[in-house]
Amino acid sequence: MRAVLASIALAAVILATLTACNPFTDPYEDQQRDGGVMPAVAEKELLAIEGISDAEYGTYDWYNPGEGGLFSSSGMDVVLTVTVDPEYSVADDAAFFDYLAATAWSVNDHYPKGSVVIQLIGGADANYDWLSVAQKFFPALKSFRTPQSAGYDVEDAEWYRGGRTLAVGAEAYGERFGRWPSDAVEAPSGLLAHQPFTPILEPAITDLRLVVSENNDEGQSCYYLTFVRSGEHVTYYGQVTSVLRSESGDELQTELGADKTSYEFFCFDEDEFPEGVSVDVSTGEFADHEFIPVTETVYPQ
Repeated sequence: MRAVLASIALAAVILATLTACNPFTDPYEDQQRDGGVMPAVAEKELLAIEGISDAEYGTYDWYNPGEGGLFSSSGMDVVLTVTVDPEYSVADDAAFFDYLAATAWSVNDHYPKGSVVIQLIGGADANYDWLSVAQKFFPALKSFRTPQSAGYDVEDAEWYRGGRTLAVGAEAYGERFGRWPSDAVEAPSGLLAHQPFTPILEPAITDLRLVVSENNDEGQSCYYLTFVRSGEHVTYYGQVTSVLRSESGDELQTELGADKTSYEFFCFDEDEFPEGVSVDVSTGEFADHEFIPVTETVYPQ
């Protein structure tokens, strides 16, 4: 009995030791350091720039449970949200991004571990190519790290305000700006222009193709229409109307595409399958972004 109790006690000690010093976990540890600026000071400096209507700095903790307690990790994301007045636009994208990034790294609040997020509302089109801009300062960056990569939807994030999120790992920020927090930075001139940004207009859908797809689950033959919804960051999720017409132009079938579908089927029994058809495709309005409307007739390939 004593041997059993001794074994249980030893196991408890080992478990407690592993829990306290688990080499397979990566817990967050805040660090108090001198230097940098307080959040309110950074926000005030940003609001002093003509054309910036709002600025907010925040830190948000995160936790990854890992697998069965192993490989768990936690950290602290940094989010700097800047709103540009609708009457202004970004004039120097590289200088503007670099200034915002340097400002975020200079704020002495909680120690950053995870992502440093620049959230920009206004100032440029939602499909503006900020990746190329960021790669000037973070050359190894292949794509922006987003909240989706951490396992949740950006729109569900506590800090999300509806802007474009430009997230880069804190390690890369340290390589770029040095020890956190860095010194306070002064805004260069010419960051914003007193004029609205120019929208980036692209077709709502592209790459339309119509092919014959034989024998569906009901033994019918079908015409299969596919297309690509445009937009790298704001995708066209408006309606796509597809009208299958006979060789003489009569309407045979009409499909009103659901918001996120990128295909349509027009199916017929074998003895009723029409030849010489075409499909008239058109797009509608989309409230979230402006796209070039598409009206196109597609023929089987």
